[in-house]
Amino acid sequence: MALATSSDLAYGLYALAQVALPPDRAERQDATAQDVLARMLQAQENLISFEGTAAARVYIGDRNVLNTSVGLTIERPNHVVVRWLGMTIKPRHGLIFIDPQMFVSNGYTLSVVSAPAQGSRDASALSDRWIISAVASGSSQPELSWILHVEPDTWLIRRAQVSVGRSAAHTAKAAGGAGTAIIEADYRQAGYRRWEPVRLWAQGRMVLEEFLPGFLVNLVAGRGDSSMSGEIGDSPPLVMLDFGAGPAEAAAKGQSK
Repeated sequence: MALATSSDLAYGLYALAQVALPPDRAERQDATAQDVLARMLQAQENLISFEGTAAARVYIGDRNVLNTSVGLTIERPNHVVVRWLGMTIKPRHGLIFIDPQMFVSNGYTLSVVSAPAQGSRDASALSDRWIISAVASGSSQPELSWILHVEPDTWLIRRAQVSVGRSAAHTAKAAGGAGTAIIEADYRQAGYRRWEPVRLWAQGRMVLEEFLPGFLVNLVAGRGDSSMSGEIGDSPPLVMLDFGAGPAEAAAKGQSK
């Protein structure tokens, strides 16, 4: 795994993360979305690049329709490449690795939907996370709406709901739609302000389109094979990626609710 050592590069890419926050500012109810974003950038400022191989499993309904291995290369900011059976796929939406740097753009409007309860000690519970809305402007192609669940002690995005358009708040009920997805992730700490992905759980056709070629997306989603249509063809695809970290390594491991 490669780790860039250039402090100039890290500073240039993540200047926003260097903003000094007032004491306990990020723990108070009046913290702004930009405060939370700054903490998110700080948490990952030393993850400049990452390479790994993940075991991938795809389910449609209760049926396991694909088991494979995929290579993943991350070069921040916002550059992810997936390699599978000699093919190179460049994800379009940033769902395989959600880089907080993408939300620095002026194309996104951020707001705090919910802050952790004061005195909370269970950072794994959804009610005890920062919930941030990030909506892309009309000039963005495609126009994406995100709901980000951010863990307050690590400042990592542990869960995200995303949709094409401005209805991300409703994706939990509509994950089967072609333009919606729900993503949950576990991480391991691999150095100071460097967290690498361990596991990814994602639901929605959009996720398949991030790491598989189009013809295979149609096949495993039951669109191109009549034998797979009907009962399971109407179910949203479920994707699980496992980078194989052992229990001792999973410092940020914990079930997302």
